[in-house]
Amino acid sequence: MIAARPESFARRPTQLTGRFYGLIYGTARLEAVLKPFRQALLSIFLLASASASALQFRPAVNYAVGPSNPRAAAVADFNQDGIPDLAVVSTNGTQSVSILLGNGGGTFQTAVNYDAGGPSQPIAIGDFNNDGKLDLAVGNLAGTVSILLGNGDGSFQPPLSYPVGACSCALVAADFNHDGNLDLAIADSTDNKVDVLLGKGDGTFGGPEGYPTPAIPLGLALGDFNDDGNVDLAVTSAAAQGIVAVFIGNENGTFAVGDSYLVGREPISVAVGDLNADGKLDLAVTVRDLTPGRVDVLLGNGDGTFAPTARWYAGASGTICVALADFNGNGKLDFAVVDQVLNGIVIRRGNGKGGVRPGHLFYPTGIGADFVVVADLNGDGAPDLVVTNNTSDTVSVLLNEGRP
Repeated sequence: MIAARPESFARRPTQLTGRFYGLIYGTARLEAVLKPFRQALLSIFLLASASASALQFRPAVNYAVGPSNPRAAAVADFNQDGIPDLAVVSTNGTQSVSILLGNGGGTFQTAVNYDAGGPSQPIAIGDFNNDGKLDLAVGNLAGTVSILLGNGDGSFQPPLSYPVGACSCALVAADFNHDGNLDLAIADSTDNKVDVLLGKGDGTFGGPEGYPTPAIPLGLALGDFNDDGNVDLAVTSAAAQGIVAVFIGNENGTFAVGDSYLVGREPISVAVGDLNADGKLDLAVTVRDLTPGRVDVLLGNGDGTFAPTARWYAGASGTICVALADFNGNGKLDFAVVDQVLNGIVIRRGNGKGGVRPGHLFYPTGIGADFVVVADLNGDGAPDLVVTNNTSDTVSVLLNEGRP
């Protein structure tokens, strides 16, 4: 995701840029066990979705990325040609950032891989040295965050790494202290904290300031939840019962502990947007440790607190990531949910009240569907989908053709 300044991010849907979880459908033995289960669920799921609406997305086009096990992606124009490009991070190998330059029309060139300082998981994009060229921030599994400064032609310089917690699982970028420079927040699921690094405006960062979280923080998203002009944070934690913790930002880039909310077990990702059109930011949280998988919605009160409002079932199980966008152009935010068991994307149409309309759409992707990001890839004004697939080592592109 592209980091935004406080004046521009406050009412835009945002989503986390990475997360960690313990179960990976990556081995041949596990795939063999799950295959019959997936086929049975998929037959039921497609039958249920048949009456939802006309097809909205073209079939997925898959692009190879490397070296293996891609886990997160972001979209931006890295070579300044006005065409969206892709950045994908992988948890295996040292050349763990793949850049796919866009051709226009929603297609992409062969991936070029860059050293990110080690196997990587989350990614955020922003101009960290204020030179007008987009850079990368990548969380590494070795306990560092690496900055790859962009050259403006789609290539990147060698990484500069900063120590953070032992396992960087989610990463966001924004100007937390209003100095005009982008800062970073990283969720660390091993040390149970969020580290904040304040940017110096030249591509370097100060030392991390840690904020304790409930156990095993996995997801991280930002927004102005109390409408005071400062960046706030929402963190999902896979504690015994599942928690969303809110941190309220101060003008100087520090954070105060806000309220916490119980959700379903093992919440993975969190997305931010105004789901009921009341001008206040809300939260959508994927809950994986349920069958069928679920999304919990917390409606914002506008003062930094939230009201748990809706819970609805998104897929057969394995609801691992959620993104928000108005996919059908009716002015209401819809939900795109990654189903890791069925290897695909579930689209649920929002009802404008924080819930969803009856029916759903399902689109197959590569194997091990894991993460989704939304962007207009072909310039038609409609939000498209990019999905990472951690078993087939691909990224899937699904173009939206359902908007009027």
